[in-house]
Amino acid sequence: MEANWRWMCSRPAEKLLMPTLMVTAGKDQVLLPAFSKGMEDKMLNLSRAHLEECGHWTQMERPEETNSILISWLKGALKEAGGLNVAPKL
Repeated sequence: MEANWRWMCSRPAEKLLMPTLMVTAGKDQVLLPAFSKGMEDKMLNLSRAHLEECGHWTQMERPEETNSILISWLKGALKEAGGLNVAPKL
């Protein structure tokens, strides 16, 4: 963790342009939804979703809803990107 932290500190303060998704949970005691405020300043293509009656482990506590959020977001990101560009097999 320390090596990751040191590497992140050495990076320039760039904005992320790729599509990003933040899923917050109303009963998350580890990553409070309020902690994600301001992410739009760094992630210019940020989408958000929220599961109110859920704790930290969204994919375990509410798998159907989490999968629905992810699938919907991925389909939208793929559509915005103009489809899937698959690299040729080598």
